[in-house]
Amino acid sequence: MGIERDLIAAIATPAGTGGIGIIRISGLGARELGEKLGNKNLEHRKAQYCEFRNDRDVIDQGIVLFFEGPNSFTGEDVVELHGHGGPVVMNNLLQAVCSEGARVARPGEFSERAFLNDKMDLAQAEAIADLISSASVKAAKAAIKTISGKFSKEVHRITKAINHLRVFVEANLDFPDEEIELLDFKELKESIRKLRLEIESLLDKSHQGLMITNGITVALIGAPNVGKSSLFNALAEQEEAIVTDVPGTTRDVLKTSLTISGLPLLLIDTAGLRESESQVELLGIEKARLVAQEADLVLEVRDLSDGEIDISDETENQEERKLVIYNKSDLLKENPNKSLKHKIIVSALTGAGIDSLRHAILDKVGFKNDEISFTARARHIESMGLAIDVLLKTENNINNMNNLELIAEGLRQAQEELGEILGVVSADELLGKIFAEFCIGK
Repeated sequence: MGIERDLIAAIATPAGTGGIGIIRISGLGARELGEKLGNKNLEHRKAQYCEFRNDRDVIDQGIVLFFEGPNSFTGEDVVELHGHGGPVVMNNLLQAVCSEGARVARPGEFSERAFLNDKMDLAQAEAIADLISSASVKAAKAAIKTISGKFSKEVHRITKAINHLRVFVEANLDFPDEEIELLDFKELKESIRKLRLEIESLLDKSHQGLMITNGITVALIGAPNVGKSSLFNALAEQEEAIVTDVPGTTRDVLKTSLTISGLPLLLIDTAGLRESESQVELLGIEKARLVAQEADLVLEVRDLSDGEIDISDETENQEERKLVIYNKSDLLKENPNKSLKHKIIVSALTGAGIDSLRHAILDKVGFKNDEISFTARARHIESMGLAIDVLLKTENNINNMNNLELIAEGLRQAQEELGEILGVVSADELLGKIFAEFCIGK
């Protein structure tokens, strides 16, 4: 992808009314455009008060800032116009900028130019979008760590080590008659194994980063009147769902966003699962089944006060995506017996067991309640997984035949998979898809 130098502009502050609004301009001619609109001689990183004018009228009053490339966010000349944050004022100012030769930027185009101009790698650029959309303080802290390069340094270090081994193998392959240190296949295999384990460790941390970036979807299912809506309210810590004693009160899905120990959750309450002749209720039940299929975790709520429930099943919580929750413990006349000792027992009415349920949710999805090292994306997970598979096959090749061509090819593939994370070998289509997810003005 060639680096575009044309002049782009966008409103960089959120839509709506605010005290301050910012127009960001980047590319060839940014400085000249800023000087014309503000009637000021611009200096690098010097804020100047001015009136923003078109050919005839004063549009607004505010501050103009100039960042001379390559010492700017995009690596190009950048101008920021800080005016009043009304939507009419901002749109008028943007129209004036575009009338002077700029075009409206595509979503994420400023960050894309920063990547193309080597101001950041692809993982850092993606983390900017993650920071903006952070749903918790923990997610924001993790995104900042990724922007600062913590994740990238780990990937780069492992990639460099793989490249070192690859060069060594290919030297023996291409120049067998030269005085090159002979390969010790046992040491080579051990080196590859260690690198594979390092990627696996990084992958585990990345799974945590992915969860805190994307959050998880948790669906409540169960028969009518088992207390799903009450449990929904208890987890949300507010009265979101209507609660009555009438079976079938919940006819449609109800959603709310919350966090547990910094992990963002989309919690979904669904219609009670039962036989029904009501077409409206049947539609709600079908939607509940679909939600359960797509959720990351399903909480199956059961009524603990119902004597017909089988409480002896020891496999009920061994399913990968399901937790069985026994509700209405407040209705028990006696303390839970031994057969309930390892069950998840709550009372949505009194709040008993709700904290334990929160911990059980985190355990079930594998979220470690500690400091998250960095954010991650699904494509990072995929690339690391492929690199691990390739290195494992390469280890087996050393065992079977010590084939230098296959070993060199395996190291090359692993290096390229990790390189895609940082954008070293990214295709234009991938870059376009990634930066299209950004908001305009970034």
